[in-house]
Amino acid sequence: MNVLLSLAVVVTIAVASIYVVLTETRAAVDSASLAGEFSDAESFLKSLDNQIMEVQKEGPGSRRLFPFSVSGGYEVSDAEDSVIREMQSSPEFVQYQSSVLSENIVFVSGSQSSCFERDESGDGLNELVMENPYIKAVFRKTARASPLATIRTNETIISMQEKSGGNTVSFVNSSVLIDGNSTSSSGSGYTELLKTGSNKPFCTVRMFVNSTAGVYDVFYTLYSSSDFIVADVRNIR
Repeated sequence: MNVLLSLAVVVTIAVASIYVVLTETRAAVDSASLAGEFSDAESFLKSLDNQIMEVQKEGPGSRRLFPFSVSGGYEVSDAEDSVIREMQSSPEFVQYQSSVLSENIVFVSGSQSSCFERDESGDGLNELVMENPYIKAVFRKTARASPLATIRTNETIISMQEKSGGNTVSFVNSSVLIDGNSTSSSGSGYTELLKTGSNKPFCTVRMFVNSTAGVYDVFYTLYSSSDFIVADVRNIR
């Protein structure tokens, strides 16, 4: 059986990052054609990234027209400020089950992440769960409401289990501080899974915090092949 992979190229507009994600599939793809398609997508997203960075440097009120022509479908994610491009490849094209950072490009392979809500603590309330073959991370669910509920960043990560040995890590202090200001670690806000389902290249929990010291988002991401979680603080204002 020929094992093939699908690739997703993502440029995150807010932080100018590009992701290349590979997931398992059985569709037949011509390698030479894929190489050209991949190169075209990467070139387009880099150009888009450059345009965004230039506008950002020019300050408030700046704008720019960016004419372009692309083939294939691109997905725009408002939650992550991202543009996603999916393709298909054999394992020889990019190393399977890898996560590689190169400048503003992240290459992520695999489709073994699952993102779902479930009562993990047995208290009758659902938690947010991100899981792959290596770890399972459980986050407190704080629903988006009006007015916003109280949120404490040190209570958001409930636990993380290392699955090969069955060891569970309980966090003593997972507070998020902006510029070392302790008042930024709590306030009002919510947590949410940006996508749910199985066989995903990655899962992301977003935590929105409105504190007396400022407003910001924290994105916790678990990649398909990672035994760790990436935490990214964005949109500080």
